[in-house]
Amino acid sequence: MLTRSDFEGAIKDALRHYTQADLLAENALLRTRLLTSSEPSAASPQALRALVAETAKTLFAGERDQRLYRVLDLTYLHPAPKQEAVADRLGLSFSTYRRHLTTAVDRLTEWLWRQEQGTPQIETIAGHSTERTFMDARIHYSDNNIAAPTDVFRPVAGDTATNELSAVLPLPDKPSVAVLPFTNMIGEPDQEFFPDGIAEDVITALSHYPSLFVIARNSCFTYKGRAVDVKQVGRELGVRYVVEGGVRKAGNRLRVTAQLLEAETGKHVWAERYDRDLADIFALQDEIAEAVTIAIAPAIAGAERHRAMRKPPESLDAWAAYQRGLWYVGKASPDDNARSQRFFQQAIDLDPTFAGGYAGLAWAQLQAGTVFITGSFAQTQTSAEALARRAVALDDADAEARSCFSQALRHRGDYEGALAEAERALTTTPNLASAHGVLASVLLFSGRPRDGLAAVRRCIRLDPRDPALASRLNYMAIGLYFSREYEAAVEATKRVIRSYPEFPLPYRWLAAALGQTGRVEEARQALEQALAIAPTAFYLYVRQRVPWMRAEDHAHMLEGLRKAGWRD
Repeated sequence: MLTRSDFEGAIKDALRHYTQADLLAENALLRTRLLTSSEPSAASPQALRALVAETAKTLFAGERDQRLYRVLDLTYLHPAPKQEAVADRLGLSFSTYRRHLTTAVDRLTEWLWRQEQGTPQIETIAGHSTERTFMDARIHYSDNNIAAPTDVFRPVAGDTATNELSAVLPLPDKPSVAVLPFTNMIGEPDQEFFPDGIAEDVITALSHYPSLFVIARNSCFTYKGRAVDVKQVGRELGVRYVVEGGVRKAGNRLRVTAQLLEAETGKHVWAERYDRDLADIFALQDEIAEAVTIAIAPAIAGAERHRAMRKPPESLDAWAAYQRGLWYVGKASPDDNARSQRFFQQAIDLDPTFAGGYAGLAWAQLQAGTVFITGSFAQTQTSAEALARRAVALDDADAEARSCFSQALRHRGDYEGALAEAERALTTTPNLASAHGVLASVLLFSGRPRDGLAAVRRCIRLDPRDPALASRLNYMAIGLYFSREYEAAVEATKRVIRSYPEFPLPYRWLAAALGQTGRVEEARQALEQALAIAPTAFYLYVRQRVPWMRAEDHAHMLEGLRKAGWRD
């Protein structure tokens, strides 16, 4: 039986090999399923290429979709030497280009999959319903009565699709979200593409987060132009959260509002307003879509942790146990870190195939061995790396699991491997805070503190309430110290200590930074605190050199500590 995963793989393989006739012709799925002709020549590379190109060109025929088509065309159909060159040619940042490419490929794959399944796309045209199969779409696109496939397909009243939508769907085992079409309050029908584009881009960006279940565009857009209650949407689409918004125009300024609601109660989880000058409307759309996405993912994560904490421990499922583990690991204390390990292990016991449980337990064990020293450094390192590898093996597309694996590799000094895993995580989920945080740590300790500081700032911007915020803030202090910005490092370490007084690592950097500034008495007091709060950790990092710290960086740290009064 053909699975969607196999189908998507075949389509993406066809795109990659579009200009390579022999490799394209080896795509058995395209030959046997997407070409329904008795003529032998129908399965030729030329026919396959024509099929892919014609489908893409027609699918993205609308004015708003022309940029998506250009991205697809220059990447696959008439490729430039490098993707960076495509982005430059289109005048896009690389992250925006990648987002457009993902949207284009996902839309093309979704369209072809629906036709492969024989699922008719039903729309209302002048009071009549029409159904199109894949071959109809391929051969009869010129029919003036049929709109391009990018149009919204709504079920005809009384049709079975309407009955199916009215059924209450069960909630998935992880947070589920539907992004409704943003309301066009601009007053200009030809600007409809702008609010639609924001919603589409948010759907695409959220779908990259492995911790979210995101409803596809076609289902979300069946609500376009309708006044609906979020509770109804939650029941019909089987989601816990709903995103809705609107766009207004006043002179040369646009105001975009967005809000995240809990579908069951209608309670607001998050809301924001964005006021921008109307200049390049496409760039503005990208900017707002990214801002909305960056805000929504952490808001859902926070809501899920609060939900998990309200549940009795005996009623936790794997997802809730994982969320409770995140709650405790983020408190950055030895006792809470130990509690988090118990909940992550519970998540694994309840669902041995859940990658998140293994990644969470790996992260907590790394903290136990390198931060709180409540376990053997060597044993926790070995165990955590095995857990992280298991998480990636269970779901190699899980960017959070890859981030954890990157951290485990960095802890044993494998900068190259750690950097590769962090970059793989960011390729699939560009706005994942944890991936930027791990990337920051790799860059900082491999001799690139400036790049590391940029990555950690991005991490904190993406998720200012990240469960691992104590570590992120400490990375900021380390990056400043390595960059010899000692006064800024002092302020950064004090910020960590104020928020996380039981987190031992910043005390050592505070003492070193104060020593470098010549504030001897303050430095001496900070050194005494560092020794008092975690003497074992202090000796691990000072008397020994941990595997991920370069010799020159270790010597630089010792220089500051000696100025603070440390004697070997």
